[in-house]
Amino acid sequence: MNYLSKYESNLLTEWLSEMLKNEGKYLEPILDTRSTILIKDICNMLKQDIHVFGFAVDTIEEYIARKSSRGEEIDDPALTLVSTIFICSKYLGDQDLKIPSLGNILKKVTGHVYEPKLIRLKEMEILTVLNHSLPINNNVEDLKAFVTKFEKESRIKVSILPICIEILELMYLTRKEWFYSLKKLYIISNEAMKVFKKLITSRFYLPIGILIYVFKNTSYSNTLDVDSILEDLANGSKIHSDHLNALVSKINEIMNNL
Repeated sequence: MNYLSKYESNLLTEWLSEMLKNEGKYLEPILDTRSTILIKDICNMLKQDIHVFGFAVDTIEEYIARKSSRGEEIDDPALTLVSTIFICSKYLGDQDLKIPSLGNILKKVTGHVYEPKLIRLKEMEILTVLNHSLPINNNVEDLKAFVTKFEKESRIKVSILPICIEILELMYLTRKEWFYSLKKLYIISNEAMKVFKKLITSRFYLPIGILIYVFKNTSYSNTLDVDSILEDLANGSKIHSDHLNALVSKINEIMNNL
């Protein structure tokens, strides 16, 4: 079995330290599951992975929010979607993604021919609306760093990272549903809502929830003391185990509804 080198361990320790110190941005989901599935399908057609998919979802929602604040509507959803994926791919995905490929996808999806100029203009318009500042997306790398360090130090023989990534993808696909379902538990008071916003912006919240769900629903539940692991992770992340258990329950609901 391969264990972490000292150098790798130090890098992951630094990453986890940054996760603890730096919070994400609190944004309420806009896209429904049908829309996120469409984004995922287009990413698959363009051979873009979960990094681009997650980044595209966040970027499109940011774009929609800013357009709405200006009293503007999305004039061409299909063009907007494909152009956003193109932008995100330049940062995280396939650098060789070309405009003709985007035109082919648009024709397949809409039945219409899009000139390359239209795609370039939409790309420029999206970047202008976002002030040329895309929403930072660390979810995939945060999960990878967290799970990799944990499974190596815990001497887990078979990597759980692939299934953790699959669950993260499902969380993106269904996030409007589970987000507002969880929010209902916290709208009882202003203080509870402050806690909820703190949870959503914590970079440990999703990784821990996904990890604990996997441990509880695989053969590791027979060999690991999952409750003790949960308490240790709760203490280290400064997130109470009750909140983490609530998230695990939502993940369980998602998986049961597949």
